Amino acid sequence: MLKTTSNLNGNIIYYIYQVIYRKSGVESFMRKKKIAMKDIADALHVSVNTVSLALNNKNGISEDTRQAIMQKAKELGYTLSAPSLPIRNIALLLNKRYLKSLSFYSRVVYGITNYANQNNFNVIVDFFDNSRPIIPQSIAAGSVEGILTVGNISTEYIKLLNGTNLPLVLIDYTDYTLSTDSVGTQNLQGGYRSTEYLIRKGHRNIGFVGDIHYSNNLRERWLGFCNCIADHQDIQVCQEHRNYSILSAIAPAVIHKDYASLTHLIQSLPKLPTAWICCNDETAVSMYQALDALNICPGRDISIIGFDDVENATLVQPTLTTMHVPKKQMGETAIMRLCSRIEDPSLPLQYITLPVYLVERDSVLNLQ
Repeated sequence: MLKTTSNLNGNIIYYIYQVIYRKSGVESFMRKKKIAMKDIADALHVSVNTVSLALNNKNGISEDTRQAIMQKAKELGYTLSAPSLPIRNIALLLNKRYLKSLSFYSRVVYGITNYANQNNFNVIVDFFDNSRPIIPQSIAAGSVEGILTVGNISTEYIKLLNGTNLPLVLIDYTDYTLSTDSVGTQNLQGGYRSTEYLIRKGHRNIGFVGDIHYSNNLRERWLGFCNCIADHQDIQVCQEHRNYSILSAIAPAVIHKDYASLTHLIQSLPKLPTAWICCNDETAVSMYQALDALNICPGRDISIIGFDDVENATLVQPTLTTMHVPKKQMGETAIMRLCSRIEDPSLPLQYITLPVYLVERDSVLNLQ
């Protein structure tokens, strides 16, 4: 009996299916049932919980049972998920003073937490008070592997933290009397460059505003200012710069936004400069408020430069010329250094300084 063309074509197609699909294993792949923990448990007559303990490499079962389960899982084609890395804790301690304003350090903290999330670290945040140095519970309980501190911190408190024998990295601060890892910025260079910028703009009577006894960072910026003045004596820049400067008793007024006290400090100066370099943007913005009470307008009657480049520098009028600090990079660099220290405590100590650069806006007059 002859087969019709349609029957012949059907047989050919069926033959091709048998040769290509069945022999290549594609059919079995397509029909393969997804193996679950219950299938392994049923095959070995053990509980699903026992299988889970074995596959997740947890305690509670014998090694023989674990090996039998692993072998059966392999035979049945069970897909083992990659083992998750353990989450490790680090402590992040911020000076309590910054509770009122995190405009600068919010970006630093973001850099820290962003890196931590990507590298299986959990950040436990706490605040400290230099006047009452105590070890936070997370550190005292042994729950963390390392410590980051942010901002101005006393020598006494650093010694207390060093006593825990945990890796420690200071952020935006360095202690001249103790050897510690720290990450900061080029404060001295920034103070020098901002002063040099004003000199290029034709300013000769320049003052500095900032409590140089409040922190080493502010003192370094002041020293950069002084170094630049000394390097330009040939053109007689700021022969009496201390007469134009406010170098003490200003930090409390800035912190508490006591603009009346700032106005009084300005009025107590022998004379006003043509330009002020402020130790940070917070101080510069406070000076805007104090000068307004005296009907003196920054960018019109006097020039002002800040330091840090926080968000408020773009919100005031005129917008504030300032030195940019890489805040997010500071946080990332610090936690990377801490992680390296955790992995290898024998690493030499490092004092890392990040570069700063001038951001030119509208608060400086060109006197040339």
